[in-house]
Amino acid sequence: MCENAALCEGAGLAQGSLQASANSSLQSPKMTHINISDTAIGVYMHSLVHVRHSLSCGGGRGVFAGGFIRAGTVVLTEMPRVTLPDDACGDAQVPMHVSYALGILSGTCGPPDELLEQLRCLHPTDSSHVPECHRAALLAEYSPHFEALSATAATHGCLLASQDELFLLLCRLRFNCFSSGLYITSSLVNHSCNPNCSKFSRTDTAFALPVTEFVATRDIPAGEEITLSY
Repeated sequence: MCENAALCEGAGLAQGSLQASANSSLQSPKMTHINISDTAIGVYMHSLVHVRHSLSCGGGRGVFAGGFIRAGTVVLTEMPRVTLPDDACGDAQVPMHVSYALGILSGTCGPPDELLEQLRCLHPTDSSHVPECHRAALLAEYSPHFEALSATAATHGCLLASQDELFLLLCRLRFNCFSSGLYITSSLVNHSCNPNCSKFSRTDTAFALPVTEFVATRDIPAGEEITLSY
């Protein structure tokens, strides 16, 4: 996938204020939580962590250790770029990813075109990257909602208009969203059956938003990809 400065902007940011917090359970290493309220875009990446192309996901992008990272280190913390009201997630008539798309195109999550530009680097970057074995089922699920999505985009002056672009947006949301929100940088962390990180969730007290946090579960040598077991 092509690089996008908006997604990598968090790399090298100042860490923010550190909150002393110890966790002595055997399951979780001792760690320090990051207060991401002090960062510019709600993303904290450890100074030794960066994004680059990854062979593990077919040539897409991944998150890598640029230097030795000790077990227990918080390597990535992020607030969601897009969230949904609780009632939207429970609407059986509208798939969750369609609700996300409606929120984006209506401007409730910020300027639509700006957010869509940030999403362009997420998988799939092109509709041809959607596996043929899934394409027909996804089109059948999403095509009944194209008209409402197109109308929402037009009403709010969004440049996204064609059905192919709408389908690609919905696929990006499907492959990268969680019910708790869309975490643009965190979605770049790839799967491994032998991961070196675990993901934790908590709530940022300043914004009352869910926060996802990746913590090294073992020492990670320089050059190794940051991975998680899905």
